[in-house]
Amino acid sequence: MIPGQQRIKKIYFLLYRALGGEGRIYREIKRRKHVTVLNLHKVGPDSNPYWSPLHPRRFEDLLRFITARFQVTTFGGLREATDDRRPQLILSFDDGYFDYLEYAIPLLEKYGLPSNQNVIADSVRSGQPPANVRLSEFLGAAPVALIREIKLPGFTRKLRNESTEEKIAFGNELSRFLKLRPQAEAEAFFKELETVTAKLDHFETSRMLTVEEIRQIAKRHEIGCHSATHASMQFESPAFFDEDLKRCMRFFREELRLPLTAYAFPNGSWRQENLDTLKQGGIEHVLLVGNGFTTREATAHKRFNYYADSKSEARLRALGFTSTRA
Repeated sequence: MIPGQQRIKKIYFLLYRALGGEGRIYREIKRRKHVTVLNLHKVGPDSNPYWSPLHPRRFEDLLRFITARFQVTTFGGLREATDDRRPQLILSFDDGYFDYLEYAIPLLEKYGLPSNQNVIADSVRSGQPPANVRLSEFLGAAPVALIREIKLPGFTRKLRNESTEEKIAFGNELSRFLKLRPQAEAEAFFKELETVTAKLDHFETSRMLTVEEIRQIAKRHEIGCHSATHASMQFESPAFFDEDLKRCMRFFREELRLPLTAYAFPNGSWRQENLDTLKQGGIEHVLLVGNGFTTREATAHKRFNYYADSKSEARLRALGFTSTRA
């Protein structure tokens, strides 16, 4: 986002709060006894135009705000509310990046708050982030001339100019193109992309949590699974999903030695029959996306995609604010 747009957005959130919008949303959450689940991924100071982490300063703004207004809990703790005056809220992280341990955990411990972290079995084992994340990290580091070499069958989008906005739009469309297909097909495309990414001498990939780090985190925080493969399950067969879930269960049982009670669908992609498979597998909490509230009694939970560039935005998005709720 260019500086002018950032300033406009900051003023918008300041005005929305000043005009009482923040208070109205919070009162409605309390009245309806909504449970708010905020979905986060990376927390860190380094930006990437394709997928910037939440800055630790903004993450602390969020924690300050929710500590005074919510009972912050986990999915396993939803039915153990101790204060009916404050609504419940869950901080739900996906993917299992090391920056969660490096930047988020110290702040969570500073405020005495629990969280939910959903890890990808294959990424823990390999130490590599999912392929679509590696692609965004490549795009963030690559020169325009190299990005223009990307050519995939069926992907016709071209990089029209060298502006940041155009590069972000190109990257988002490429990522969507790769997500909206079965893993076997996507893997073939990623293999083709390697002929281009290999030309970049070096680009930093996100460090993932290890088995031992996850076990340490699990003493204070809830660990769920974000699949074994990070495939878009809407496009996979029931047999693929069944095998992926079995691999998750073996990973938790044999390597993490933790109970598996929460499962978060990758890319917000799932089929109705997947929910039945999870229930049969003993999964108590299924984590979706969709920018909606959930309840204490639910077993499938919508989550709000969380991001913020200012203190006012951090506060409002903590209340499940979206562009459609103005």
